[in-house]
Amino acid sequence: VESLVSLDIYLNWLTGTIPSEIGQLTNLESLTLFMNKLSGTLPLEMSNMVVLRTLMMNGNALSGSFPSSFSNLELLDWLTFANTSLTGDLNTFCDMQLSLIISDCYGDNPEIACDCCQICCSDLIEGPIDNWELFAQPIIPFVQRRPAVDTWKCFFGNQ
Repeated sequence: VESLVSLDIYLNWLTGTIPSEIGQLTNLESLTLFMNKLSGTLPLEMSNMVVLRTLMMNGNALSGSFPSSFSNLELLDWLTFANTSLTGDLNTFCDMQLSLIISDCYGDNPEIACDCCQICCSDLIEGPIDNWELFAQPIIPFVQRRPAVDTWKCFFGNQ
């Protein structure tokens, strides 16, 4: 487990909470858990995963505040938390110039404050999108063309 660099368990409808022990995976570079039914808060111990480059958690029933200690993850390049019930501020990541940040930052009363998110979603699962070919298309290759309107339904709902 010490040499594990990628943990990709997505689209499996996993239930339960994320164990705090996940923070012991200090060599992990990619954690992809989107489109499951994970609930609870994000363990603070995840901020120990300092070589993490990809963190994709969208489409889960996560709740609570986004941990400010995640700003310790200085190598992050992709951060996706759309369609969760997380609240908080992702603006600390703006200075890090990540390639992709997706969160619930759209609408009159967004759950997440994020001035640099490339894709903003809301409880209505709709928001503006920029740079379709650069950001969204590589993530969701099964959508073959850019949406015709300037809004796009965020790719995973919290069902």
